[in-house]
Amino acid sequence: MKTLTIIVLIATPLLAFAGGLVGHLLLRRGAKELDRWRKREETMRLLRWAVELATDPEPARAQAGITVLGALLDSELLDAVDVELVATVAGAIALGVTGPPPLGPPPSGPPPSGP
Repeated sequence: MKTLTIIVLIATPLLAFAGGLVGHLLLRRGAKELDRWRKREETMRLLRWAVELATDPEPARAQAGITVLGALLDSELLDAVDVELVATVAGAIALGVTGPPPLGPPPSGPPPSGP
């Protein structure tokens, strides 16, 4: 009986500590995932805003958008996947490719003549 009492006295605090530790680790992992999601959401919000500015017909606003894209590329907000996305978007804007690609195959043959 005395042995059972000693086991209970030792096992109870150890099991409580282990449960608290597991709970803390799970909570911390969830917090890290939430933090990553928030950073990515903020990155995409900044990217949309910068693209809207960069494609603006007013030169000052377009320059501001390009500057924001450059700053976003240099920031620590971006994950490796996001760096590639932002770099591709910035490259497309730098080349002036801002419209959607044409639908269908390119026309073949000579252009139609007028009346």
